[in-house]
Amino acid sequence: MKITRIAFCLALIACASLASGSDDECKGFTFFPDRAYVAAVYSHAGSEFIYKVSLATGIAIRLTRAERGFEGLPSFSADGTRMAYSYSPGGKVHSYIVIANIDGSEPHPWPISDTSDLRPVFLADNKHILFARAGYYGHYSPIARPALHEWSFYVADLDGANIRSISGEGFYDVGRVSVSPDGQKMLFVTKAEISEMIEVHSPPPTSDSVVSIGPPVEVDHGERIIAAAMCMPDSKSIIFSAATNHLAHYDYDIYLMDLQTQRVDKLTRNIGYAYGLQLSRDGKTAIFMRDSSHWFWNKTEIFLLDIATRKLTPFTITGIDHAR
Repeated sequence: MKITRIAFCLALIACASLASGSDDECKGFTFFPDRAYVAAVYSHAGSEFIYKVSLATGIAIRLTRAERGFEGLPSFSADGTRMAYSYSPGGKVHSYIVIANIDGSEPHPWPISDTSDLRPVFLADNKHILFARAGYYGHYSPIARPALHEWSFYVADLDGANIRSISGEGFYDVGRVSVSPDGQKMLFVTKAEISEMIEVHSPPPTSDSVVSIGPPVEVDHGERIIAAAMCMPDSKSIIFSAATNHLAHYDYDIYLMDLQTQRVDKLTRNIGYAYGLQLSRDGKTAIFMRDSSHWFWNKTEIFLLDIATRKLTPFTITGIDHAR
């Protein structure tokens, strides 16, 4: 790992620490199936809850009913009727998965296991959930913050029954999983020996075919830093964000890539420290966050990207209603 990247990461950690005490900090987004709203996770009063945000007005309202605890970013079923998310009440209680109606009503929690169940994603059949578990929380380097490691993937019925493993390997780190609309592949970003890679697996329950892709977006010394990747509606291409070297720090850009030819098409130009990229189900709009970090404050900006025109539009959350 290069000194410049280490210094940059430490600077980001310092800035994040300065800003971590503030309420209403956004943790990321997921598009609703109708593309008129996004689900967002916001921190508030020591907890993290799911909110429904109108793309027309920017107003965010509580989608769930928990009084405290930590809710993860949700996913939505292909038929647009249900959502799945992880929840922990805090303390030493493991996270478990909750299945609810798309409006947050009638939540059905899974049984609590001896480890945390995280990042649930509906499979294309609307009958099964793909989710992740981490086997280790800590760090492998004295300059790194503790994090979840040794990730593995599982599939279960919607009620949490019939859990079966679909990956024997414990991944050092993984991003959010994306399942192709045709149900034929799942993909995620993972850390290889030197650079991040995009792993494309055959569909559950076997997931026995694996292709590791290193998009041609390397920065200095062959290092590749990929922030997020997900399937496009045609199931033949993907969208991802990756770092590009710019002066003394890393800027990021968003790319399209054909999975067969691995040809990349750059959609943006040096958009800064960008993260949280997510794509609407119809593949027409993406959303991401960008941080402008300074010594004593950290400002987060949100942008919408029109995939066809490549136009960036700032998106402002105009009000947050915490009542539910």
